[in-house]
Amino acid sequence: MANTPSLISGAVLALGSASLLVFALSALHLLNGLRRQGRYWALLAGLGVIALALTRIGALTLALACSIVVLAQSASYGYFAMRTAFRRRSPARVWSRALPRVAVVVTARDEAAIIDATLCSLDRLDYPRELLELLLIDDGSSDGMGEVVHARAALMNHRLRIVSHASSAGKARRLNEVILTLESDYLLVLDADHWVPPDLLKRMLAGFERGPDVACVQAASAVRNAGTNLLTKLLEMEYQFRCKGVYPGKHEGIFLGSGGMFERRALLQVGGFDAGMLTEDAEISYRLYEHGKRIVYDDSLSTHDLAPENFRNFFNQRHRWMRGLWQAMLAHLARREDRRLSGRLCAYFVQFTCDGFGALCLCWLEALVALSALGLVALPAAFVVPVHAMLLSSGLAFAIGALRSRRPLNLLLLPLLPGYIVLHTIPMAWAMVDSYVLQKPMVWVKTERAPSDGTVPEAPEREPERRSAPLASERA
Repeated sequence: MANTPSLISGAVLALGSASLLVFALSALHLLNGLRRQGRYWALLAGLGVIALALTRIGALTLALACSIVVLAQSASYGYFAMRTAFRRRSPARVWSRALPRVAVVVTARDEAAIIDATLCSLDRLDYPRELLELLLIDDGSSDGMGEVVHARAALMNHRLRIVSHASSAGKARRLNEVILTLESDYLLVLDADHWVPPDLLKRMLAGFERGPDVACVQAASAVRNAGTNLLTKLLEMEYQFRCKGVYPGKHEGIFLGSGGMFERRALLQVGGFDAGMLTEDAEISYRLYEHGKRIVYDDSLSTHDLAPENFRNFFNQRHRWMRGLWQAMLAHLARREDRRLSGRLCAYFVQFTCDGFGALCLCWLEALVALSALGLVALPAAFVVPVHAMLLSSGLAFAIGALRSRRPLNLLLLPLLPGYIVLHTIPMAWAMVDSYVLQKPMVWVKTERAPSDGTVPEAPEREPERRSAPLASERA
């Protein structure tokens, strides 16, 4: 026990050293980018800012600013985690009236390796066949996905409508095109890697009975390939921290890109998805709230997706997420039109978007604490307090999330959480540089997915009276 303080100090120093390496690489990325763009005055200014940050007054100013952000984020994690902990689990409810028509829309491009398992999962949905429309949008695939989809469609009990496109136009634009053709009252938006439980639709529909202003019901996300390697296990830890520990304690929900069911009429009222956004999911959430609508987050429901299995895909995914979140926030919070968010909703979206920025400030603070411990800058020892506060509050949220996920053994991963925060900071730092200094164009980068090693669900046995080829196969 006597060695506990030294162990904690050593851990903080190790995290600070890792954070320092992240920011050294980020600085090199920044300076090299400015050099390539020929912005030599900006290059000199960048070198000056880095030098200033290493002075006593510069380090103190940066540490103070980071401490404020880190303490605020720590307080939010602790608050939401405690609200989650004291929130009673929602009973399994289903739609209490006559079932409406529902469409399940999957957008996919070059997903031949995983799409068959997803379609098998959808074919197990417990919903009347005459009221369910399954729709697969092939957005210009070139890997033979079309052949896989058509072969599976011929074996499915539920009918599958396939819409094929010769070239890719993006998820948002393809969804907008399809929404206009649907006859369903509600539609569930899924990515190509998401598996769903059989009772998902009836339980999601129950969320719309919470009030006439509910426009979307969002299910939690869970990782189904967590056992692949250390990275996927760490991502499972992050999903449990966010989707089961933090989000359930929030007053408002947000569409997370997949696993969200919309009232079709509400989508049409707000003009559909914005094809100009990197994260159309966050952007549509803003517009729904601006129109007086509400999104319900229900963590008793889960869809199961594939986490990135290597650092390159992890980096590309999080880099896009961070740039897209900031893009959506700046576009809406700076609006001057009549439709604006209330102060409470503005604070909610800022906290949601700056979630990653809080981790970035934590790593900056850890790096400064490490430099202080090495005697390279002079900082008061009290600056280690916000670091401990963030680690404690995020650890609490993860512990609550792991227990609510009924995965208590994942609590053994708790010592890895600080290291994952540092890892998660790398794409965030790059995203800040690319967005606000180098001003690179917003480019969508596909996340490559490999089939899970888990058990692939088999399609139900074909029932002769319900045999179906694709309901419609279109080539646009």
